[in-house]
Amino acid sequence: MATRLYRQHRLWTKTLNYLIHPAIETTLPSNARVAEIATGAGVWLLAAARYLPDSVSFVGFDSCKSQFPKLDALPKNISFETQNLLKPFHQEHLGTFDLVSLRSMASQLGKEEWELVARNIVLLLKPGGYIQWMEADIEHCTLMQQASQASCESLTLLASSALAYLRSKRKDPSGCRGLPEIFNSLGLEFCAQDTFSSDLDPELRAEFTDIYARTLLGTMGQAGLQLWNGWSCEKVRELERKVFGELETDEVYWRCDFRVVIGRVLVVVKK
Repeated sequence: MATRLYRQHRLWTKTLNYLIHPAIETTLPSNARVAEIATGAGVWLLAAARYLPDSVSFVGFDSCKSQFPKLDALPKNISFETQNLLKPFHQEHLGTFDLVSLRSMASQLGKEEWELVARNIVLLLKPGGYIQWMEADIEHCTLMQQASQASCESLTLLASSALAYLRSKRKDPSGCRGLPEIFNSLGLEFCAQDTFSSDLDPELRAEFTDIYARTLLGTMGQAGLQLWNGWSCEKVRELERKVFGELETDEVYWRCDFRVVIGRVLVVVKK
């Protein structure tokens, strides 16, 4: 899991060419407080800590602490806390952050939960603070052929089955498309969206395709354990063998949009 998270981080960073949206970075004060939601192993958070001045403080929130880095190996300006992002945050954190960032929640959230998470995050921000939400539009990935009659039957089956399984569990993998509207409905200002293609750098095409395939296979692993819709662990293993057989030909790759949506909490000017 940790290895895949680092690979995903590398892919995001190389595709976007930034950790923090340029419109946000220029506004951060020297003593900014920065948080990452669903931080996992803190890959983005630790990279941001290396990038920003030591005077900036960082907090990583996640519902599970099993992947948190060891505390004795962390600088004093970095901490981690357990937190369910669907629940209100502790009072001590409300209105205290200049930037809250999160990424790759598409397989975790139901239709109504996208707005709930955004609302909880907005409460963490100071006036003038920013939310930065980064998502791969996984429900609208496209298989691209690099050769005539390239074999992709197993890859197609994998994607359609994994997405159907997520929807059966009331998840909404396409929710990232509604983030600009959600941000506007919450009264955020300076809302903007960057959209990058995952195949912007041809050298990263195989990397994204491998990561996406392994992510979908992980989802199907859960489906197999639950014997969902005729799937079993043995059937998933057979699909995995065929999927990587198709990928080894280098004749197809997956392409999708990387979306970065930002918004700022309104600053009220006193007259």
